[in-house]
Amino acid sequence: MADTQIKSFQPTHARRSDGVRLACPSAEHANTTTLGIFEDADASDVRLYLAADTAKKVGQTFEFTFVPYVVDNNSTDTLVCRMVMDDGTNTNVLYTTTAKDVGDGETGSITVRVEVITLGSSGTARLYVTGAHNFAGTYILADGAAGESTVTVDWTAQANVYVDADWSVAHADNQARLDAFWGRLL
Repeated sequence: MADTQIKSFQPTHARRSDGVRLACPSAEHANTTTLGIFEDADASDVRLYLAADTAKKVGQTFEFTFVPYVVDNNSTDTLVCRMVMDDGTNTNVLYTTTAKDVGDGETGSITVRVEVITLGSSGTARLYVTGAHNFAGTYILADGAAGESTVTVDWTAQANVYVDADWSVAHADNQARLDAFWGRLL
């Protein structure tokens, strides 16, 4: 399994677990109320991989951005998208969009920074939402006065970051995709 290790200043684009670079847009997440990870055309989850021990020092910061796009929406059904980091022990929701009655053709752009606070298997990280334009251009921040929170991360294990989505109603006209997803080391 060839992982995409984020280690440069250039954006690292999502890859499948076998190392094949994923072309965006993703396949559509459609007609379901089941929370699901965006997938590529081959039904492989779209994920960014951080190799074990990628975090080398306190203060090191990773930045992740995702761009969801609504292809079609039925009536007043709502869509929620989340960016998640999972190290096998800790599953941290880095960002959740608000449930919104999105319109056809609406998009969003969400950027989250993950700063290493402590290293090790019981390490910690501070999350900063640096830019969140929810659907229809509404600027929002994560919970917390400064738009930040602290989470536990096993920096000694491989972690992966992914985006999932959930519709409020299953309907053939509820279709969303992931137009872009990348990460970089700042």
